[in-house]
Amino acid sequence: MNTNNSYNQKNQFFLQNKIEERLKIIESQRQKIKQKKKRALVVKNVLILSLLSLFSSLLFYGFIHYNKMSKIKNKKLQAKILAFQDKKFRDSVSLLAINKEIENRAYKKMMDSIDLVTERKFDSIQNSLQNEKINSVGIFKKRVKKKKTKKIIYQKIDAQNNAKTVDVASSSNIETPKGINSNEEFNKKNIRSSNNNLNKESASAIIKTYVTYPGCESKSEKSACFDKKINKHIKRKLNKKIFRKSGVGKIEVLFTITKNGFIKILTIEGVINEVIRREVIRVIETLPKMKPAMNIYGFNTPINYRITISV
Repeated sequence: MNTNNSYNQKNQFFLQNKIEERLKIIESQRQKIKQKKKRALVVKNVLILSLLSLFSSLLFYGFIHYNKMSKIKNKKLQAKILAFQDKKFRDSVSLLAINKEIENRAYKKMMDSIDLVTERKFDSIQNSLQNEKINSVGIFKKRVKKKKTKKIIYQKIDAQNNAKTVDVASSSNIETPKGINSNEEFNKKNIRSSNNNLNKESASAIIKTYVTYPGCESKSEKSACFDKKINKHIKRKLNKKIFRKSGVGKIEVLFTITKNGFIKILTIEGVINEVIRREVIRVIETLPKMKPAMNIYGFNTPINYRITISV
């Protein structure tokens, strides 16, 4: 007991008058511990929020960077696609150019062969004509009979459409010596110049068979039948009252009969107005489809006709 009392006397903490002070110290320690915990919790929350904000920022900037990279990749891909398409287009253009060059060379080779054949035919025809002329000189000196022809057909090359132009003159009686060739001089240079501008379907100015009007197939004089049918058709279809009212006296119409047998008007010459022009076009376009002309190579060829309409 004595030892305990002495210990209590020495330890001031267990004295009765020091209890309130001791309780205050304990309470203050508790408050400090609570404050430390609160500060630690605040620091923890701040740290968590900082990490979350950092993660969200990284995620946001990563998404933006991904969008930018995807756009760049798309642009590069589109550029590659455009370059491929451009290369493909250039290759196709070059292929077309090569094909065209091949066709031109083949066409040139064909035309050279046609020129060679034409030259040989010209030489043979010229020789035969020369021989015939020499053999017929004596006969021509003795007696020259005359014959009458109804129409004269002048032939010339139309340089614009590579077709045959035929001008049909008005009906008249013209006397020519029998046995004399009344055609124009068969010129070798003209044939060569025309052949260079024509394809194989109209490769020569020499027409084998002319246009045949429907109903004239079995006629021996197909040209006369053709002229007769054309004149009859125009007289039957033409509205003469319009011409009389306008005071138009004479009109020349140049039209083409294509290699398919259809009519295509080229020019209408004369002092006319719009009403007359439409009437002429209407009448000419009502002509039926015809059997087209054929050249010496057996191909259909377009041929031009000039007619005069007078009321």
